[in-house]
Amino acid sequence: MVRFFLLFILFALSNAQADDAPQWNVEAKLSSTNVWQRQQVILSVEATTTDEFARLETQALELSNFEVIELPYTTLNSETEKNKRTIKVGWILFPLVAGRYEIELPKIYYRPSSGQRQKLKLPVKVLNVKVLPSYVPPTMPVGKVMIENSLESGKFGRLHTTKTLTNWNIKVITNGVLPQTMPPVLRQIKMNPALEILPETTLQSISKTFAGFENTAHYQLPIKALKSGKLSLPQLSIQYFDPQDNMLKKVNSQPPKHWALNRYLQLLLAMLVLMFILLALFKGYKKISAMVRKQKNIRQAKTKIKQAGNTTELRNALKHYAQVNGWQENSTLEQWLRNWQSQNGENNKIASVLEHLQSVQFEEVSSYYLDDIKMELLKSL
Repeated sequence: MVRFFLLFILFALSNAQADDAPQWNVEAKLSSTNVWQRQQVILSVEATTTDEFARLETQALELSNFEVIELPYTTLNSETEKNKRTIKVGWILFPLVAGRYEIELPKIYYRPSSGQRQKLKLPVKVLNVKVLPSYVPPTMPVGKVMIENSLESGKFGRLHTTKTLTNWNIKVITNGVLPQTMPPVLRQIKMNPALEILPETTLQSISKTFAGFENTAHYQLPIKALKSGKLSLPQLSIQYFDPQDNMLKKVNSQPPKHWALNRYLQLLLAMLVLMFILLALFKGYKKISAMVRKQKNIRQAKTKIKQAGNTTELRNALKHYAQVNGWQENSTLEQWLRNWQSQNGENNKIASVLEHLQSVQFEEVSSYYLDDIKMELLKSL
């Protein structure tokens, strides 16, 4: 009885330990099973586990007729399950020869945080590689290609000084392209009698991730314009085969328009610009001064209207107002009204006031009546 009870306890403890043991599973994947020659394929081995310190151990992958690039060891925490994470090892494959391939993975071990490592039994992965069309030469990139270029600004923006160095920056970005087929874009650039090109500086950066292989080459070319005029920089073009669309594509990059002048022409241009600015300032000053004088004269004319003591003085003040505005001198009240309306538009009120003034211009009127006429005139003016 006691022996049976002990066996029951041991069985329960072993089941509890099994339930508490970290759970894991492993899967090998190919990003595609049917590709073109020189098209990148990503071979990955992913282990999903609840063991925080588990690892994957692998040997190098060697394949004939393939360019193999090992990917960095990667771990990712699950966004949905707190204690779960994914361990990834892998390779980027570039098949060089068409055919059917059965890819055997190298020895891969799963090492838990406790206990012995386990050798993984992963299935053979089958890859079909198609031969490229005959119109695709051996050196043409297969993948995605982008090109950018820019010219550093001179002292005056896009205007440079002849026989002075400036940098022409060219960037070629490839995605999923075999490194050996990086397009030699600099061969398209030739020196000419108007342009001197010095040896370039090259900076290269490579990104190897499970999203693919990206290669960026940044070329910095010191150039020197030898003659005045537009800088004669060629358009840069790269042709590549797009394996996704199964067709040839061409990417172009046109250099921005820049110009070069020698120092004497720059000095002459600067003097012309300065003269133009001074002339514009002078004309602006004259125009503003004329406006200020006119406004001053109009205020004086309005003051005369306000100070007029009889109809004769009021008419003289209106003549002064007409003179300030450049209207016809010694005009009648009717002509004065037409000039005013041509400048300010129809106004029945001022027409009525001038009509009253016309009717009493040779009569003695009371100061109150005259003040009413002046007040209505000044309101309209």
